[in-house]
Amino acid sequence: MKTIALALMVAVIVEAIVEYGNTIYEMVIDREYQKAVKQGSAIIVAVLFAFMCHVTLLSWLMSDAFGIVVNPVFDMVVSGIFMSRGANYLSNLIRLILNAGSDDDDDFWNMFDFEDGDDDGTSSEENEN
Repeated sequence: MKTIALALMVAVIVEAIVEYGNTIYEMVIDREYQKAVKQGSAIIVAVLFAFMCHVTLLSWLMSDAFGIVVNPVFDMVVSGIFMSRGANYLSNLIRLILNAGSDDDDDFWNMFDFEDGDDDGTSSEENEN
């Protein structure tokens, strides 16, 4: 069970790092600062919380399952990044569960963030052609 939790945690962290890199790129190239400030604030708050509460999720998952010791500072930073993105995933999961009995399919698709396109997942450029 901890192996599955570790795999999910690593997937969320990798996705978060890619998303944050994309946000930095957009901030520099497209001058979209609002999203960068929002995500940066989420990381800062979550990492500070991880340090204040000594949240070490990687150590908890890896020490029992694999016997691997993780640097506590690195662990708290990674745990903070996980927590900063995890709130979004948890919110989407709760919304999906609450709308499970709903007949409105649009609620299901609207919970996914199609940043550059419409609800059908195609980009704006594809819709113009």
